[in-house]
Amino acid sequence: MSKFPVFCFYFALAGGPLAATEWHVAPGGSGDGSPGDPFGAIQDGIDAAQPGDTVTVGSGGDYLSIKDCEIRKSSRDCLDMSAPEGVLIEGSSIHHCLNWQEQREDAHGIVGGPVRNLTVRDTEIHTFSGDALQFDPSRSTPGWDDITVEGCTLWLAPLASPENGFPAGTAPGENAIDTKTYSGNVSNLTIHDTIAYGFRDGFINNMAAFNLKENIDATLDGVTVYDSEIAFRLRGPDAGANEYCPGDCSGPDSIFDDDFETGDTSRWSSAFPP
Repeated sequence: MSKFPVFCFYFALAGGPLAATEWHVAPGGSGDGSPGDPFGAIQDGIDAAQPGDTVTVGSGGDYLSIKDCEIRKSSRDCLDMSAPEGVLIEGSSIHHCLNWQEQREDAHGIVGGPVRNLTVRDTEIHTFSGDALQFDPSRSTPGWDDITVEGCTLWLAPLASPENGFPAGTAPGENAIDTKTYSGNVSNLTIHDTIAYGFRDGFINNMAAFNLKENIDATLDGVTVYDSEIAFRLRGPDAGANEYCPGDCSGPDSIFDDDFETGDTSRWSSAFPP
């Protein structure tokens, strides 16, 4: 099955302007990483890339796997996918995706368009100025579907020192997972055995670990959330927000606080009535 491009961005967070190089990878390649003579393996592109460079993975092949990689220090999204199918991201670390342009701007750990059959497994994503994962900011047709997040840890913490324009002591990001969908499609999302924490005291109001909204069918199993303002912020396409909190909640504006764990299989659907 043919694939659309996947883009991995690497940018320096400090220092002066760099003469960035774009390295190219394509199935069957055996060259020097140039556009006309690409590498054949993603690892070759990662090994060649220096701070400020871009690794572009072209279309083709039956699947794409990113395993045991560290993707870090980007002034844009760390891993940006357009519309691939069958991608596996496993055993990796994605962090310090920070974009400051006189104010906080989105830089996500992983972001994608209408991706299909994506699995993110046993991966840690932290220290970002957008979301750990977001699909799809453009709400593109035909819509994303069949995304699985399993065994992952997604977190924020106040910065110990200034980073790429962000002052020390600030929590730079927004959500662990944020969903945006094409209105003509119901997108399926499964999250299990995943931990999210530190989503509080940031630059936005109603800071949620899981901001699950619009036309999705989401299953969460064995998900742990703590040290966050809101655990699950659920918003259908025509409804307002519902924040899920432990114990007795005083209403839809109740805020989730510390030390709540969902250990049993639970299911939330965003198909709320208007």
